[in-house]
Amino acid sequence: MENLTIEQGMAIHAGIGAASDTRLVSEAGLHQMVFQVNLLTDPFRRAAFVIFSLVAYPVFREENKQTAFAVADLVLAAKGYRLAAELVRIQAIIDGIETYSIEPEDIEEWISRNVRKNGISAHWEREMFHGQAP
Repeated sequence: MENLTIEQGMAIHAGIGAASDTRLVSEAGLHQMVFQVNLLTDPFRRAAFVIFSLVAYPVFREENKQTAFAVADLVLAAKGYRLAAELVRIQAIIDGIETYSIEPEDIEEWISRNVRKNGISAHWEREMFHGQAP
């Protein structure tokens, strides 16, 4: 899988936060998140880590949550997946992160149940491959 770059994260954030304050609060935090996510190979684990990191440890002044899900979509799209969850379920994940009641592993499981690849449930596809992403 291609590595995520700082430039990709910044470009996605700039597109989302065009009407808001897009300045970085923690450049080091962004570098750390990108470094850590690039150590992972599983697309669900990578997307979960991005979401958890940007929501729990905001690196931008505003729009961290939207950026988290947009970057996670980029990570998933690289393997042909797309997040297919209702807004209320996405908000529940955000609330769980903000209240420290869920961990990246919980988000990874949620993602596996809420993504699609070529019209089939990724959770079902993972079961076919005995817990391994294709």
